Amino acid sequence: IADSPERRAARAARLGADRPIAERYAHYLRALADGDLGWSFAEQRPVAAVLGDALPASARLAGAALAIALVVGVSAALLGVGMPRRGSAFVETGLLAAYAAPPWVVGLLLLGACALRGPHLPTGGASDPLLGADASAPARFVDAARHLLLPALTL
Repeated sequence: IADSPERRAARAARLGADRPIAERYAHYLRALADGDLGWSFAEQRPVAAVLGDALPASARLAGAALAIALVVGVSAALLGVGMPRRGSAFVETGLLAAYAAPPWVVGLLLLGACALRGPHLPTGGASDPLLGADASAPARFVDAARHLLLPALTL
């Protein structure tokens, strides 16, 4: 859709794109210092609100990934200490390969494996849409843990 030059100029003025880059950057830094992260065009609301809504889920994912990393790391260290040199090298090689693998590759492999194996680990969403609001707290916890395990393993 073709815009008229007047509409483009009005939009540029509204967004500040008609000002020099140094002035726009200084304005951005002043706004950032005041806690204004800007406006999300995709969500049509402040960026701080978008980030605030995503923070609890991100914190849960980070905590789960950290817990898994601690369990795997400590277990591998204890296993490697008790093994002869050749076994220890095997554990170290496995950990190095896991560390070096890009998360998106690991995620795709886990996603494919879980999708082919059945519904044990869901491949999408944060909760089961069929789980009713009247479900018990343990059932909701298990459902949330099942949905969190695959992304946490990926990280």
